Amino acid sequence: MENPGDFIESSEYSSWERFFTCLLDNLTRNTIYEYSKKKLNPNYLTRGNIDKMEKLMRATGLFD
Repeated sequence: MENPGDFIESSEYSSWERFFTCLLDNLTRNTIYEYSKKKLNPNYLTRGNIDKMEKLMRATGLFD
């Protein structure tokens, strides 16, 4: 989404980073995928997830 402001009400947040961090916190709270800015959850480090991210990055030209 190139222009999140066209679709999301975010006036209570000072930045998009804060908005999406809060969203991620809320969506993953009390799950095996719980998010923390301090430490990457080991559930995100499975070979399958790493392969998916690599494929996505290659498709967008971010990883060549």
